[in-house]
Amino acid sequence: MLAHDKYLSLPTHVGRSKKKSFLPIKDRVEKRLLGWMDKLISWVGREVLIKIVAQAIITYTVGVFKLLNDIYKSIQKLITRF
Repeated sequence: MLAHDKYLSLPTHVGRSKKKSFLPIKDRVEKRLLGWMDKLISWVGREVLIKIVAQAIITYTVGVFKLLNDIYKSIQKLITRF
């Protein structure tokens, strides 16, 4: 299998550079949040979207892999900016 292969949206192989392997997860969260920024959503609606979608992506990944603190911090920054 190649290093860029994915199974259920998770990398099948994590090499020496773990940060490089998990950057697509951060990008997925960022893409979702940027898509919601354009829409007029109340504060309560934003909180619900974050809890249901953005944190679910992270929780699913953490169930399989241990993420680096850098990835956690960058995703947290994205969520707090939203």
